[in-house]
Amino acid sequence: MKIIAVLSLLTLVSCQSGHKVFSPDYEVKQENDSLYIEDFSQYWTTINESFAYFNTQKTNWEKVRELYQPMIDTVSGRNSFITLLEKCNNELYNGHVGLNTNIESSSKLIPSSTDIWLVKKDGGYIIESIRENSKIETSKLTLGMKVLKFNGKSIHEAIKEFLPKSFSNYDDRVYEFAANTLIAGKHNIERIITVSLDGKEEIIPLPYSNTEDYYSDDELLTYKTLENNIGFIRINNSLWNNKLISAFDDALDSLSNTSSLILDLRETPSGGNNTIAKAIMGKFIQEEAPYQRYRYVYDEKETGIEQYWVEQVMPRESPYTKPMVLLVGRWTGSMGEGITIGFDSFENVEIVGTELADLLGVVWGYTLDNSKIGFQIPGIRLYHMNKSPREDFVPSHYFNNNSDCLKKAIELLSK
Repeated sequence: MKIIAVLSLLTLVSCQSGHKVFSPDYEVKQENDSLYIEDFSQYWTTINESFAYFNTQKTNWEKVRELYQPMIDTVSGRNSFITLLEKCNNELYNGHVGLNTNIESSSKLIPSSTDIWLVKKDGGYIIESIRENSKIETSKLTLGMKVLKFNGKSIHEAIKEFLPKSFSNYDDRVYEFAANTLIAGKHNIERIITVSLDGKEEIIPLPYSNTEDYYSDDELLTYKTLENNIGFIRINNSLWNNKLISAFDDALDSLSNTSSLILDLRETPSGGNNTIAKAIMGKFIQEEAPYQRYRYVYDEKETGIEQYWVEQVMPRESPYTKPMVLLVGRWTGSMGEGITIGFDSFENVEIVGTELADLLGVVWGYTLDNSKIGFQIPGIRLYHMNKSPREDFVPSHYFNNNSDCLKKAIELLSK
């Protein structure tokens, strides 16, 4: 009788709860759900406390939690959770917000993995820049061309996948982040765009470029002497590699007898560090000089006291004191952006190109306790020495065509 009673009780509990009490799969799912809930809470709280740009981004971070935390019920595993976090990252709409892992359906990184840059203009999206040496550069695409569709879908409809959901008063910066994330493509899909060409619609496949299309992995930089005895140094996305310091010194020494110099930062999309930045800038000054302002927002939240400080550059031996032009563009990212605004404060330097990669602040990295997924956010705000935000910088000589940039640089130095 006792056995029957116990079985009856278990049956009653099972029926009342609506769940299979002894299902191993269900118990595992419950455990995983709990772990993902904990990780989501850690992710949300960390960003809430440490993201440095809430007062300039339009994001409603409280709304993000309301929208996405309930979706954890639909998470079926690690990949599914990664997708959820990627959607949350889009709410902050900047290339300096991201995960340290990806899956096949993840979008490619901007600007590192992109080869075309769109801007919003005249109610649509036009090609503002094409990455030098990319496969796109030899396609039918031209600057100023209007993009109408992506993989057969209207671009206005297609970008909705990447537009934030926590607010709706979008500005051009939000739309352009979504459009450029879309055009960068995903790891598991081909890219086909429809453009307006001579008044007609034309379908153009977009091949993905590989790293070796832009530079050789073993070439930290390249250098040569151009016409009119103008030195030229191009840094090949190596601002994170300390070996660049000696390579740069050697290149500059080899060009010491030139009458002027072009430094090309148009292929520096992937981070870097202050040591390398100051090593490069230190070769062009003869006295200690400031190059970038910092604002520690996290500490301000804790204390209520504004926290600013200035990073200094120290002069190094055998400085290059002749006129210089810096080439920059949409693939000048992160530390490349810092070097750019630093040089903009120095004498004898002209800057040619477009706006930069628009990557916000100094990146801080974190790891979620359970899933071990890493993520990064900008934790310190950065400013030009004239106190304007780094992300607002525009070169004094604006050119978006790669060949025009170089021609303008040579023209400036040949006067």
